[in-house]
Amino acid sequence: MGFFAVASSDGDEAPAVNRCHLNIWTLGGLLGYRVCYFDVGLQLTAGEESLRTFRLGLPICTSPEVNLALESLSKRMEDPTVAGLIFAREDPVHNGEITLRDGPVPLLDIDRSRCEMAKLPRAKHFSLWTLALTDDLPAGQSGYLRVRFHVHGGGRMWIWQRSLLARNRAIVDCRVNDEREALAVDDGSEFTGRMLPLEDLNAFVIAPAAFTPSVTTPEPRYVRPLEGRIWEGYLGRRTDLGRDEKFLIYHWHNDKPTTRQDPFRAFLQLERRRSLMPSWSDLMPVLLALLLAIVLLDVSFRDLDWVGDVGDFLGTGFPVVPIGLGGLIALWLLVASVRDRVRDLVAWLRSVGRRLDKYVYSMRINDG
Repeated sequence: MGFFAVASSDGDEAPAVNRCHLNIWTLGGLLGYRVCYFDVGLQLTAGEESLRTFRLGLPICTSPEVNLALESLSKRMEDPTVAGLIFAREDPVHNGEITLRDGPVPLLDIDRSRCEMAKLPRAKHFSLWTLALTDDLPAGQSGYLRVRFHVHGGGRMWIWQRSLLARNRAIVDCRVNDEREALAVDDGSEFTGRMLPLEDLNAFVIAPAAFTPSVTTPEPRYVRPLEGRIWEGYLGRRTDLGRDEKFLIYHWHNDKPTTRQDPFRAFLQLERRRSLMPSWSDLMPVLLALLLAIVLLDVSFRDLDWVGDVGDFLGTGFPVVPIGLGGLIALWLLVASVRDRVRDLVAWLRSVGRRLDKYVYSMRINDG
């Protein structure tokens, strides 16, 4: 399934995690593609030694390239409008400090050049990142940082279910400090021993309003509409290109420490409201498939003389079955030999698509 956790790094004393804010965003993208962000906000307090690095376990798949996977949100947090939206209070930022419930703490930033993702061959739906602070957090002092991970695969945290090529259902499975899930991860027992308790946890899921919850456990603290346009400064892009899609925020708050012995689990099942008119995101994959089929058929049947030639050849009594089996084996060997190259090509095309999507949606953020 995958799970979220904060853990200490090798050689660094474990910090205290006073607050943890998780935001799971699913937004509209080009050609019906869904863009997913996983935002993490942490208030950390260093122990008797200064804090330089720490680790995050994520229930998602990310790119191993830092520039494609990880983004610091500290600069955006310095905007009073953005910080006011996140913490629901007016003007919470002054001189590089943000005011939380227990007073002001400095805003921290990460040094992306020293951040890296661990290689975990067996972790199909899990990513392990080491984050390095730009400046060490002095012993005994607190600070707040916020980062964003660009999701390349939702793993088991967010599963889309289709019918007739349309996304009609979504399953959201959010797990925090779930010790059982660590057993399926490489060196899971070692990582489990480093997982830190979260003193205060707030988890948010931002999903399209066209999907209504059919199952929620536990019950969210609240569900409310997202004020879409005013969040664009924080997101760095539009929530939807035409600004016509509405979103809902589901909020869970764990009012007790989230530990290995007492993990947090939230489950949400969303189903699309019944409608006679399909959405553009549903129609786009169908239209692309039809267009591809038309092109292939036009190329294949432009000259039908080969059909008669094949019929004359088969009429000679030539052994068709051995030839067919041999052709299938040859095709299988060919596919196996180019499989890795095809994967690399698909990954490259996806990265190009994400860059194009980011450019188009961020370019038009201030339009209209």
